[in-house]
Amino acid sequence: MLGEPYLQPTPSFLTYLRRVITWREMDFEQSFTNMFYFCIQPSRAYRNTSYHKQTKNFWARDDPAPVVVQIAFILAASVAYSAAFASSVGEFLWYFFFHSSFFFFAIGCVMSTISRFVANRYLRTPGPSHHTIEQRVEWMYAFDVHCNSYFPFFLWTTVFQYFLLPLLLRPGILGRFLSNGIHVVAVFQYCYVSFLGFNVLPFLHNTQYWLAPAAVFALVMLLLTLFTSLNLTRLLLSITFG
Repeated sequence: MLGEPYLQPTPSFLTYLRRVITWREMDFEQSFTNMFYFCIQPSRAYRNTSYHKQTKNFWARDDPAPVVVQIAFILAASVAYSAAFASSVGEFLWYFFFHSSFFFFAIGCVMSTISRFVANRYLRTPGPSHHTIEQRVEWMYAFDVHCNSYFPFFLWTTVFQYFLLPLLLRPGILGRFLSNGIHVVAVFQYCYVSFLGFNVLPFLHNTQYWLAPAAVFALVMLLLTLFTSLNLTRLLLSITFG
């Protein structure tokens, strides 16, 4: 809350990762509950953010359970896709590495860094008075937002896509529209949950700008679908399964 002293420093990313091996300190039940609400009612899941701020006085979550759960889901998806394409062990490992290390972690770190910079540089409300303490978006909180946003994105582009593979991989405009349409919806979900994550911070304004990339992506994908043969499902699966 504004005007209150800091009770403890925000946990570092290395501290956050070290807690992965401390299973008893991770709240898996809460993580599954939040994942459920991020899919059907994201605003409800973010109510816990303000409670966390009031109790620990930093916005970032210090529980790595959501990351562990997401990696487990990616591992399960790797098994399912490898079985569907009768791939080798090497292709299975490459699929898992590509989606966990690149899609989830690497892109997540980039998105978190950009989001934190934009929020602190352009979206913060005017500076604090002598009655308040200046607040800034923590990098770990931006990474939390990415993790929250990635789960519905994962469901659309990995789980839901899996059951439609015979249609999505079919040559022609129908496969392209379905495949690219799924990715457009997934990106919109990612941006919308990100918007809610930053909108809950009381010292930010104009957070609706987080929805703009989804509109741009939708327009670009519509043009590429109509005038090229781009099929994102075929493209991304070709990277891992050839």
